[in-house]
Amino acid sequence: MTTITDLQKIFPNAVRDIGNMDVYGEGKLQVIQLREDQNNISDGHINTFLKNGKLYFMHWWFHC
Repeated sequence: MTTITDLQKIFPNAVRDIGNMDVYGEGKLQVIQLREDQNNISDGHINTFLKNGKLYFMHWWFHC
């Protein structure tokens, strides 16, 4: 089981900017967004959702 502490060790900058998102059918979840590139040139990203401090699901978005 992956916890927010585990993610903070790997992605400290992303965890520092953790937010909340209202997810349809799930309610409010914490979300960490992992960007595809350092300068945010691409819109591609992975939203990492946490529930009760643990990794709940991930959504990878990449434009066509």
